[in-house]
Formats: sequence, structure tokens, C-alpha cells
Amino acid sequence: MRDLLAEWGVPQEAVVTETASTSTRENALFASEIVRGRGWKRVLLVTSAAHMGRAVGAFRGAGLDVIPSATDYRVVEPPPLDLLDFLPDSSALDGTSAVFREVMGMWFYRWQGWLG
Repeated sequence: MRDLLAEWGVPQEAVVTETASTSTRENALFASEIVRGRGWKRVLLVTSAAHMGRAVGAFRGAGLDVIPSATDYRVVEPPPLDLLDFLPDSSALDGTSAVFREVMGMWFYRWQGWLG
């Protein structure tokens, strides 16, 4: 993402990255240290649309004022249905897995008290 921003003309010194985290919770905590250290008041939170709810909660739980900016929406205009649409396939399993991960992640974060 840093390289893409540079390609778009964003000055390198304007881009701050957090690379130590291994989870959304850690990313929120480590980013909050960066944000406070720089005296910033609000941040633009960019993540996938499916993940945005938990990410916003985690970052607000870490004390950050975030502006959500979702990416990679998976909702598109569906083509007309045919008989094969009613059979299991790998893309359906992928979608189910993504939803399950976010539902379980949201439940776990709420249980831990990590959501703002």
C-alpha cells in the first residue's frame, strides 16, 4: 500500500506504516501509539468492507477517532440464476468462510471487551 500511495504521488514522508502487528487488535493498539505520538486527532481507517465493523470497533476501543473507508466490496450485480448456482462450489465456501471469520472475530472481540 505504501508503494501504491507513492505511485499516486503521496510524498513518502506523509506515509506512516505499522508493520509489527499480527491481528486487528494489535494493529489498533500499535497504531494508537503512532497516532498519539504524532499528535493526530483523527485517522482514516482503510480495510475491507467485510472487516470494517470489527476494525472500527477495535480502533475505537484503542481510543482512536476513525473515519471508516471500506474497500473491496464483494457485492456486485448478480447474473441471472441457472441450475449450477444451486450446487456447492469453492467461491461459496470462500464467502461462507469469510463471513464465519468476521462473525466469530466480532464475538471474540466483544467478549474480550476490545470494541469501542
